[in-house]
Amino acid sequence: MNYFREKYLHKLFEKQAAKTPEAIAVSTGSRSITYKELNCKANRLANYLQVKGIKPEMKVGICLERTIEMVVGVLAILKAGGAYVPLDIAYPQQRLSFMLEDAKVSILLSQQKLLEKLPTSASPIFCFDRDWKDVIVHSDSNPIIKEMKTSILAYVIYTSGSTGKPKGVAIEHRSTLAFIDWAKSTFTLKELSSVLASTSLCFDLSVFELFVPLSVGGKVVLVENALALSAMHNLEIITLINTVPSVIVELLRIKAIPSSVCTINLAGETLQAGIAERIYQETEVEKVYNLYGPTEATTYSTFALIERGSKNLPPIGKPINNTQVNLLDSHLNPVAYGTPGEIYISGAGLARGYLNRPNLTAEKFILSPSGIRLYKTGDLGCYLSNGNLKFLKRIDHQAKIRGFRIELGEIESVLSLHHKVERVAVKVHQDKANNNYLVAYIVAALQSWKSQNIDNIKDWNTQQVSRWQKVFNRLYQEVPKSNSTLNVIGWNNTYTGMPFSQEEMKEWIDNTVKSILSLKPNRILEIGCGTGLLLFRLLDHCKEYCGTDISQSTLSALKQRIEQHHLQKVTLLERAADDFSQIAEDSFDIVVLNSVVQYFPNIDYLIEVLEQSLKTVAPGGFIFLGDIRSFPLLETFHASIELYNAPPSRPTEQIKQRIQKRVIQEEELFIAPAFFTSLKQRFPQISHVEISPKSGMFDNELTRFRYQVVIRVQREEPIDTPVWVDWQIEQLNLEKLQCLLIEKQPDCLGVTQIPNAYLSSEAKILDELAENQEKARTAKDLKKR
Repeated sequence: MNYFREKYLHKLFEKQAAKTPEAIAVSTGSRSITYKELNCKANRLANYLQVKGIKPEMKVGICLERTIEMVVGVLAILKAGGAYVPLDIAYPQQRLSFMLEDAKVSILLSQQKLLEKLPTSASPIFCFDRDWKDVIVHSDSNPIIKEMKTSILAYVIYTSGSTGKPKGVAIEHRSTLAFIDWAKSTFTLKELSSVLASTSLCFDLSVFELFVPLSVGGKVVLVENALALSAMHNLEIITLINTVPSVIVELLRIKAIPSSVCTINLAGETLQAGIAERIYQETEVEKVYNLYGPTEATTYSTFALIERGSKNLPPIGKPINNTQVNLLDSHLNPVAYGTPGEIYISGAGLARGYLNRPNLTAEKFILSPSGIRLYKTGDLGCYLSNGNLKFLKRIDHQAKIRGFRIELGEIESVLSLHHKVERVAVKVHQDKANNNYLVAYIVAALQSWKSQNIDNIKDWNTQQVSRWQKVFNRLYQEVPKSNSTLNVIGWNNTYTGMPFSQEEMKEWIDNTVKSILSLKPNRILEIGCGTGLLLFRLLDHCKEYCGTDISQSTLSALKQRIEQHHLQKVTLLERAADDFSQIAEDSFDIVVLNSVVQYFPNIDYLIEVLEQSLKTVAPGGFIFLGDIRSFPLLETFHASIELYNAPPSRPTEQIKQRIQKRVIQEEELFIAPAFFTSLKQRFPQISHVEISPKSGMFDNELTRFRYQVVIRVQREEPIDTPVWVDWQIEQLNLEKLQCLLIEKQPDCLGVTQIPNAYLSSEAKILDELAENQEKARTAKDLKKR
């Protein structure tokens, strides 16, 4: 029990900072910070947090990119007496919102670029890049915490929950101290001298990666994920890697494990036979450990050093110090050697329980007949003849995917909320490499089910629209108070994150205005008028202009400017896009939806808006939809961004994964052009649909990946039926097309499948990634193509 010599987790770091102040504590490859500098920064922030009211047992959220500031934030929260609650910006907003509310987070540490992705919360937000000026005035001395005990909370990590909502595992300082005490007695100073920190704070492997090296004078090498090793070019010496088996297998494949690595810890998912031996054979690694343990028992509960030459399924070993493991039957009686039993864990590492879930805590944390507190893991195991434990399988409805514990019931619960799902079952499958993946089997709901759940659909749409409303209100509060009609705040280049140039935006606006004016409208209704980019350019060409928007702040600023110029023919309405109340039928020549459709919650919402627009447009009028994001180009778009930003050494496999992740996490609405041509079948009042790519001299994402649509409403005008030819089948070029027109002299010629020269390089790269050619192993290879 000597781990209680230091009562708190952060005191281990403070003691080391006093001992080796000039040693590097954290490095990111491009930046580094010494123990003294890290301690001082964390102290200033901790003292600031205390002034803001943070005390023991209070929770502080942390949602940051993987930078030095993330480590500063974690240490500062602990030093202030609080418990850190990690949040991953990649999580769905509903999950983040639940975690913030459930944990009753007092303050959230973040950064400005992540704000628009965070849910609205009652908790104040501290942004490192915005608010640090308020921190530097505070003392850099170690804070004093009154009435602090080792039993106070250190952190809360949320894991998957069977009800569809995650559950917060509450870990106290004393549990983490016991864990670190074991690690310090197991791993040498050499092994801990430079530890790779590649795991999300939301995953408890990060507790080892951060706190163990920082408690012994080691260096934390912070990376986005373990696959980033391949891009480091040995800029950092790594001595220990702590990750999941599936990641190590990929690092072996791309030969990215540095020769300096002497120890690898594998945990979080079942270690398959042969992986450890591959590590020994293909790298300079001296030790491979297989570790096991649930979050509820503070990261690791058992460990086994895998011997060279071992071909059997590796055991999970024996308990770590200060931990006991028992295999019990359904009556809590010990089972015999070789007999399967459920794994129960006891000892210093046990969590306090589940935050705000007393019934679940009582169900999973139980007392043995002798009065010892046990955690019921739900895992089945057996003793081997040498006393080691062997993991067999899960007993309950959980699975491990890439090291993350997943409640299959949570996924089923969430999927079943969708109005088109009647029944659902989620199962675990394995690929050829024995990696787990999930498959959902769904029984589609009957039409009657949809009508019964119409309120749920409306609630979902309202939530999504409300979310964007909050984003735009926050954004447009920054609108400069000027008379400029070229206010392009929020228009940022996705490749660079920087604003588009004034020249690019002026061309984009001018071309859009030109397209609208070619339709000669007199009465214009613009849905989503924003800062008035189109309004001020169209106003002189019409008799009446009505603009609607969901953002109260932008409409207020726009109204002031309109009143200053005494523009009587403008009406502004604050409302959602599907709200056409008090707008008369046949009252406008055109309805304009420019660069707003991408923020609609789904395609059904767009159809509703179009249906109302068709009623509003007088016969002979138009609906103009600008800046539509193309669904067929969704993957191409994200591939283009990834390749642009990829360092030359990034492996192609990692690029593929990052592209797929971006596609899956895309929050905006992408629409196939074919959707618009099919609208005539649903709305017979549509006479004709014209689709055209965005034009312009600038080569950017606006011209590459977006298009516009003009819907003609009840216009009695003859339209020639084209003779269609396929560019690809006919192997056309401009010269052949010209000859075809001269020879055939058709009244109207339509050409399909014309390649987009803007995107030819991206198309080739996607083909190469799909074919998985070994010729292109890195981003540099792809960019040569």
